[in-house]
Amino acid sequence: MIEARWLGRREIGEVLALQEAAAAALARARSHGAGLDPADPAGAGPGVTTQGMLLVAEHPSVYTLNGRRQRISDADCLADPELFWRRVEAEGIPIVPCDRGGKLTYHGPGQLVVYCVLDLAEAFPQRAMGLETLAEEILARSLRDCGITALPHCDEPWCKRKHGPARGAWVDWRGERRKLASCGFRISNRVSKFGFALNVSTDLAYFAPIYPCGLRGIRLVTMEMVLGRILPLQEVARSLVQHAGAVLGASIRLLGKENASACGTNVRSEDQRL
Repeated sequence: MIEARWLGRREIGEVLALQEAAAAALARARSHGAGLDPADPAGAGPGVTTQGMLLVAEHPSVYTLNGRRQRISDADCLADPELFWRRVEAEGIPIVPCDRGGKLTYHGPGQLVVYCVLDLAEAFPQRAMGLETLAEEILARSLRDCGITALPHCDEPWCKRKHGPARGAWVDWRGERRKLASCGFRISNRVSKFGFALNVSTDLAYFAPIYPCGLRGIRLVTMEMVLGRILPLQEVARSLVQHAGAVLGASIRLLGKENASACGTNVRSEDQRL
């Protein structure tokens, strides 16, 4: 079983702390021949029931970068890095180093971020080498429910990277290939962290000063731009969680306050498995 938690709008530092606690507890519980206790992800108490956790959140505006880097470079933004740094500081937007690879990017209201804390040693050993592919399939299924046909890759020259094409979900919109979602994982102690981010109604102006994930010339889009209608964020979150269970071959237990259906999919109540 995988526990899925809807956290609502949370500061990224708080969610990263929850992710670290869950990952550490999962690795520790595995060493004792058990799984993570969903009621106690920090591992302080007894009771072990699950092999992973999905933390689903929306963040206040924040820029994040590779935790091994302390400063923004010319490869990250269009303007002078120091000018960009001073600008976002003046606007009260933090720049937060994260324990991940990759380049500078933005998270904010209207974007769903799904952190996938999964046991890749025992519960999902066959998944370790294809997490990006699995994330793309989860995104594609959820977007299909909402009437959007997603493409996993982009063949445009500006989306090429040293290690292959940028991963995520792309759409053809108004004659252009646009990026709708990004994905990326870190594996430590055979436990996955981070996951994927989907632009539902994100203000794309915050991406304009930067090269998101190091992609120069990238063109972004949101679900609401493609569909021309408003989408409740929590409903899209539930669709993603449901399809995550199907793609991973695991039952999902939802932890949250509401049980609305998402984009036409049927989601059962919190005390039931999907």
